[in-house]
Amino acid sequence: LAKSPTPLVYALKGIALQRSGKTEDALALCRETVERLSAAQDVDEHVINTLAIVFRATGNSNEATQAFAKAWSIRPELIELGHALFACHLRERAYADAQQLSLKVYKKVRKKRYLYWAITGLVLQADELGASDGHDS
Repeated sequence: LAKSPTPLVYALKGIALQRSGKTEDALALCRETVERLSAAQDVDEHVINTLAIVFRATGNSNEATQAFAKAWSIRPELIELGHALFACHLRERAYADAQQLSLKVYKKVRKKRYLYWAITGLVLQADELGASDGHDS
């Protein structure tokens, strides 16, 4: 690690630690790696996806969402990060966040599919409100 301390190397080490039963060490390393993400050259879809594997495997999906959000704020031109963040929001049932994100992506690339994503977010929000009110849709 001393020769190539890249974020991907640390993320892969996090997977190795997690799979060898050293969950706390894996989480600490992955959290530190996310904290260090500050420059565009550090942010890569593969790095964030690898970190997310550890976070999800340890039951910390919200930290995967935070990692994708930070990465996308640094490199908003990587629409793939926006896709992954949208999926994270859906997994966490944060439908309003998913809707807002899809509108931001639409404004960047002007593709109709992202408007459909926003509509999906609205429908899911409505379904969730209906379910919490005791109404079936």
